[in-house]
Amino acid sequence: SKNTKVPDVTTKSLDLAIQLLEAAELKYAINEVYDELVPEGYVISQSILPESKVEKDTIVIIDSPGSALIGDDHGKSVSDAGMEGRAFALGGTLISMGFPESYDSTLRRIIEAVGPQKCDTIPRSVNIIGYPMTDKDWRHGLDHLRELLEAMGLTMTAAIGAGASLEDIRSSTGAEANIIVYPEFAEEVSEYMERVHGIPSIRSPMGAPVGIDGTVAWVEAVAEALNVDPSPALEICNRARGMIKEAILGDTFRSKALQGMTFCIEGLPSMTYPLTV
Repeated sequence: SKNTKVPDVTTKSLDLAIQLLEAAELKYAINEVYDELVPEGYVISQSILPESKVEKDTIVIIDSPGSALIGDDHGKSVSDAGMEGRAFALGGTLISMGFPESYDSTLRRIIEAVGPQKCDTIPRSVNIIGYPMTDKDWRHGLDHLRELLEAMGLTMTAAIGAGASLEDIRSSTGAEANIIVYPEFAEEVSEYMERVHGIPSIRSPMGAPVGIDGTVAWVEAVAEALNVDPSPALEICNRARGMIKEAILGDTFRSKALQGMTFCIEGLPSMTYPLTV
């Protein structure tokens, strides 16, 4: 297997932490920081959460002896480990941002660090942006979006932030457009890609492609912007609408139980709006 599980090395001695990381076939870098309370030679934090599944040889930065009062130098840790090009430290702090904004800002900084050169534009090729891997069943959702795009004769070059490789990011500059899924996760990336590489962004007036109506609006926005026929993709949406209707009406007990019920939706504005209009 190419993947391994990250061990929990927090609170352990440096010697034991190194043994655990090496046993998991992971590389490590020690970030020496100052702390008045934690004794020297122990780990206070690690850069990748315990139990996370990552590729073997991934670098794990461990802070020792404790939380920094004079500032961490993660960039030096990456350099000392010889991991330039595979790992890099993000400048500035993201802790004051909400999760969508920090995810988006991190992706923009990754793209800047990769430094893709502008490619020749490939007609009818697009990137998906603003779709985080934290979304439930994101792989299935991405496959569904790809199906809709291909039905309109479009090719997905990269899904930036949703499983894109470094090579995908380098190729993304040849796309004709960036198609936004959740706008909250795409503000910085979309602005950067348009400003630096001249790639315009497309977003639905209803927000994210959530629910049948939201997905239809997303398809129509893409088709209008790229001048393609939306009919095959809309047919996929209509079939899904019919299946949902049949499933609800076919279950008499549940359909009656739903009558008159109220509900509450909690989520991003771009997700909740298409479900309530």
